[in-house]
Amino acid sequence: MNKLSISLLAAPIYLFACVAYAGSYLMSPDGVPVKDSVGQCIKLSIQSNQQLQPGCDPMDRIILLPDAEGKVGAVLATIGTETLTVDQAYGTLRVGGEGRVESATASKNEVDAQFGQLLASQPPPPTSFVVRFVTGSATELTPDSAAVIQAMLTDLANRPAPEIRVVGHTDSVGSIEANDRLSKQRAETVVDILGREGISLDLLEAAGRGERELAVQTGDNVAEPDNRRVEIIVR
Repeated sequence: MNKLSISLLAAPIYLFACVAYAGSYLMSPDGVPVKDSVGQCIKLSIQSNQQLQPGCDPMDRIILLPDAEGKVGAVLATIGTETLTVDQAYGTLRVGGEGRVESATASKNEVDAQFGQLLASQPPPPTSFVVRFVTGSATELTPDSAAVIQAMLTDLANRPAPEIRVVGHTDSVGSIEANDRLSKQRAETVVDILGREGISLDLLEAAGRGERELAVQTGDNVAEPDNRRVEIIVR
C-alpha cells in the first residue's frame, strides 16, 4: 500500500496529522509495540480504535493550520506518483478511496472541536530575544538590553520544561579568530546574567558564531551596532 509522505515548502507552518483508525499491534507487557527483526511493528489481523502508535502507524491526513498571526506556509504531499500542495489555512489532504490523495478545506471550529485539547497541550513555539553590546566589549550590554532580558524571563515563566540556547555574534571589525572568541565570551556573559536571575545552568547552552551570521550585511572591518549581539532562543 502506498504511504503518504510530506515535505514542508515554506514557513511559518503548523502541521497536524492524524489517523482515524489505528491498527491493532502485538504489545509488550509494558505497553510498547513489539517489532520484528527489520524494525517493523508486528500487526495483528484485527483492526481497532486503539490509540495511534508513534513509529507504527502512517499519517493519512494533514491539516495546515495558521500561526498566531494568521500566516501559513505550504506542504507538499506525495503518495505513489500523485502529488498535491496545500497552502491555505485549514486546507486538508488525506488518503481517500483506492489510496488516492484527496484535498478539502476544514474550518477552525471543526479543528477546535476535534483536536482542541491536543493542540492546547503543545508547547509554545520558540521565541528569540536579542541583546546587544557596546563597541568591542564582551561584558557591557547596551542600556536597552535589560528590558529584553526581563521580557525573556517573562516568556520563560510560561514554559514548564524550557531549553535555552545563547548564541553570540560580532560585527566584522577584527580577525575571524578574534571575533570567534569575542562572540563566545558575549554568549557566556549572557549565560552568567541568566544564571544570576535564577535560571539553572543545566538549561543553558552557549555558542559563538563570530562574524559568520551578520544581522546587517556589511563589508569587512565595519563597526555595525546591530551585529554586536547575543540571540537568546527559548523553546
